[in-house]
Amino acid sequence: MSRLALITGMVSLTLCCCYTSTPPEEVGSMETASQSYVSVTPAQQSKCSNPPEKENAYLVGDWVEGQPVTYTCRPGYVPNGRIRMICLEGKWQTLSSGYCKKRSCGHPGDIPFGTFELKNSESFVFGAEVEYSCNDGYQMVSKQNTRICAADGWTNHLPHCEARLCPPVNDDSVRVLTYVTDGEFSMGHVISFKCKNPKQKLRGPSTIYCTSDGTWNTNPPTCKSDVIRKNVTGSCTVQENDMRKNNIQLKDTVKRHFNHTEDVQFECVSAYRIKYPAKLQIKCKNGVLKYPHCSLSASAHCGRPPPITYGEIISQGRDSYHSGSRVKYKCPQFYTLQGHNEVTCQRGTWSDPPTCLEPCTTREENMMGNNIMLEWKPLPQTHCVRNYQNTRYAKKCYVQHGGAIHFVCKPGYSIANANKLTSRCNRGTLPYPTCSRKM
Repeated sequence: MSRLALITGMVSLTLCCCYTSTPPEEVGSMETASQSYVSVTPAQQSKCSNPPEKENAYLVGDWVEGQPVTYTCRPGYVPNGRIRMICLEGKWQTLSSGYCKKRSCGHPGDIPFGTFELKNSESFVFGAEVEYSCNDGYQMVSKQNTRICAADGWTNHLPHCEARLCPPVNDDSVRVLTYVTDGEFSMGHVISFKCKNPKQKLRGPSTIYCTSDGTWNTNPPTCKSDVIRKNVTGSCTVQENDMRKNNIQLKDTVKRHFNHTEDVQFECVSAYRIKYPAKLQIKCKNGVLKYPHCSLSASAHCGRPPPITYGEIISQGRDSYHSGSRVKYKCPQFYTLQGHNEVTCQRGTWSDPPTCLEPCTTREENMMGNNIMLEWKPLPQTHCVRNYQNTRYAKKCYVQHGGAIHFVCKPGYSIANANKLTSRCNRGTLPYPTCSRKM
């Protein structure tokens, strides 16, 4: 017989002896023996320290020496068997050797025209992160390109990829030949050209194609007269691709064709600047334009990300971030993150940060004053500690924002509307129902 079973049997035998009735005439003869037994037992017993910690689990309720204790898994983990221990003779012994393993979120989902990469795990379990990217010729149009396996499933919605489109050709002298009817040219689309005026000749390639980054492989052609008059030099045509590459745009005009020696005025696009603004005005010389170039403005950088109450930044903080940078946030356990879990630096300004909504914690004094108790009824967004004095009830509950919890009236009390026994947490505030004594 094992020592644990033997000790359990001895405890049961002792309890039976303690409750056996004794005739009055034998009380005197047993008193000495009883006193001797009481004085020896404490010397033989040893006190246990606090129950040992279990990885990814926490103790349910208070512990009493000689009584089993049970562990439950933390949010994000699920049990693989029961986890129970007992203190006997000053030592903690295992009753059930279960453990907590990471919860699975399942497949995060595929997206059209894109793929994802599993970043920091080998499977889709709690804490895993997947990062989505678009195929060549497509661009991410969603603010979030990552999903994280959290305690209640995958965060964020599936991202969306759209085709990168090449700009339309705006030249009145050429006729565009293409099978595309909607005017939207994506990667691989080929267009051909011919002159509208048969007396003119096509100058440049007769066909061009749209590349994966949304630009034409070369500048579209133009049409010019075959007859070159004496002392007349070539004109210039402003090309959309060249302006895009140099972060500039035409200023105060939609004109695209300029004669020899004619001035062309440009300006920097938003968030870009040029050291010498005078260089934004250039001349057309013999059909050639030397485009000015604008660089990203230093003011387009963002400072430190905005702080959020109760929350913290996951990544390491810096004093400055370039445009397009992203920073992620997280909330403490039981807090609810409202909004996107990251912010993006957009031309010198951070996007709106998320909010950590406070949870609610049930208080015994409020329940006693309202003649109610916590019913042990697992609900979403609710984490309760079981009351092992009466397993039908919970001792304490933590309720996330928006989560519901169910109360019951104490024996001898009732409430007119039973629906009021269910309360919902609102940013740390939990309304308590009141039960009245039965008449």
